[in-house]
Amino acid sequence: MRDRGGEPLVINMDLAAGLNRNYRTAIWTGDDMQVTLIRIPARGETGAEIHRRADRLLYVVGGACTVEMGADRRAMNYVRRAECGYGILVPGRTWHNVKNEGDGPLLLFAVSAPPAQGFGTVDVTRPDGDGNGRY
Repeated sequence: MRDRGGEPLVINMDLAAGLNRNYRTAIWTGDDMQVTLIRIPARGETGAEIHRRADRLLYVVGGACTVEMGADRRAMNYVRRAECGYGILVPGRTWHNVKNEGDGPLLLFAVSAPPAQGFGTVDVTRPDGDGNGRY
């Protein structure tokens, strides 16, 4: 998969998320929006992060997770469970963490507006992507 930002694209998001083997793969980065595929291993997590400019929609394609959000990294008091078919709406400037609660991978796609990562971003593992965004 490669970033096809700037080109029209029709894609089966469930299939694309299932084929993604990286922690994060940007598949479409435009001037005002970005779509990335995210794969979190069993019992893994995104780690607490904040996107100061981007609002985000995370959509769970496979698996189940716990989502934490809040205005402060040390007090993410909004805690909810999400599973396949659930959307997670993260306002910009909000700390958030997604924890995989299953024994298999958690599959998500993220829509960020404006883009939260660079064009063509591919992070094989979470440590590859830590601090890699346009926060």
